[in-house]
Amino acid sequence: MADLKLVVMDGVWADWLGHFEAVSGRIRAVAARSEEVLAKEVVDAEIVFGRLPREPFLEAANLKWVQSIGVGFETMLYDEMIESDVVMTNTAGASDAAMAEHALALILAWTRGLITSERNRKARHYTREIPYRRSMDDVCAF
Repeated sequence: MADLKLVVMDGVWADWLGHFEAVSGRIRAVAARSEEVLAKEVVDAEIVFGRLPREPFLEAANLKWVQSIGVGFETMLYDEMIESDVVMTNTAGASDAAMAEHALALILAWTRGLITSERNRKARHYTREIPYRRSMDDVCAF
């Protein structure tokens, strides 16, 4: 029997209700795809997955945990949330490796002239002169 109610805010994650419930037989997940549904469902919820606005928070009598979808809490830093015992968590660090790899890929693309080469290809402009940076002096010379 489910004894923990999880309200999942609207978005792609609202399609994952079965995945949330698969974590434990104690969890009953519901999607809040509108403000009206959120207002109704949050009243007896223990957990919210998403960014919870102030007004629904004030109605959430059983709330214990809010899992922010992103890294920041700025939209939930209203006085009532800060002063409450509700635990807020976020996804800080979840994309660290991917962001570092992406930054490195962009640096390599830029230093090897891939961006210019792709623009030239799309414009059907063919040249043997491809900007290729061989040293940090070339990279840092703006």
